[in-house]
Amino acid sequence: MRFRNRLHQYIQIYILNHFYENEYFLVLFMYHGKKILIHNDGIDIDMISYQMIRYFIIRGCAIIFICWIFLFMYFQKNRSTETGNLDFQYKFQPQTEQTIRNKVSNVSICESFINLFTTFIENTTDIRKIAAQEAVLQSLTRLKPYGVQSWLFTKSDLWAKRAEENKIYSVREFETNKYGTPVLSGMFSHVITASHQKSLDCDQYSAKKNEIIFDGYFNGDIVFSTSLVQTLKVIQQHWNHRLMINKSEDILVIGKRTNVDFFSYSKLDSDESAIKLSRHGTIFQADALDYFIYSRGIRNWTIAPKFVIGRLAYDNWLVDNAYHNEKTGN
Repeated sequence: MRFRNRLHQYIQIYILNHFYENEYFLVLFMYHGKKILIHNDGIDIDMISYQMIRYFIIRGCAIIFICWIFLFMYFQKNRSTETGNLDFQYKFQPQTEQTIRNKVSNVSICESFINLFTTFIENTTDIRKIAAQEAVLQSLTRLKPYGVQSWLFTKSDLWAKRAEENKIYSVREFETNKYGTPVLSGMFSHVITASHQKSLDCDQYSAKKNEIIFDGYFNGDIVFSTSLVQTLKVIQQHWNHRLMINKSEDILVIGKRTNVDFFSYSKLDSDESAIKLSRHGTIFQADALDYFIYSRGIRNWTIAPKFVIGRLAYDNWLVDNAYHNEKTGN
């Protein structure tokens, strides 16, 4: 209130000092589209000052709003230009990707204790989805030196090639329903059988008989960090001794995703960048699960129900079935 009264006084003084011309006060501003010309006989200085205050406030708000619109259009244009020029060969930081490849080039399945697999379909029009799937492959490549072997089930030649470039096994032939959606049990069976066959030639094979091996499916838009490996390492260390005395318990590790606003130019080329982005996201609904990591041997997947991925409540059935399994560890 004090500020408004002081401003009111200043405007009155300004009017009297600067707009007096002979016998007229000429107020040089537009009000309702017209210049105001007021005779000095019976002039209402209060009315003029309040009109000026109102005028400048409205004009200021209008200028701010117009500037905001132009800034919004400018950033939208830059964003569209960047995403529009993005093709399938979009990479994150080339130097970073090359560094990661150098790290994983000498890592073999013999050093792995986790098998993670997912599925991709080819979509050449959705730029954000392409970039998100690239981010998934990047995250899997970063996990490989920590004992994670990844598998990609896809019918796409492009994604199969990208998987192989990232040292990820690609599987082109697998069981689906009539609409081409992969069957979960078929993927589990393939990964378990194939990884077992590949590990038979390892020098560490006999030692690995006394270690828990994990096999897990996750939805194709999940970016993991090394915290997943740390969690599974703790579980492995806790239960390995029971495996050695033939008293092992079955283990199921589950989790739900954090949804984030992801754009094609979002950089997820490190654990730090992924964790930073996740802090701005929201956890998805409580009854929806996005990854299932089993200790090997928890079930015979060849006789499991033929669930296809992404369908209603199949994730809840998997958890309920494990919960009622007396061998599942708490």
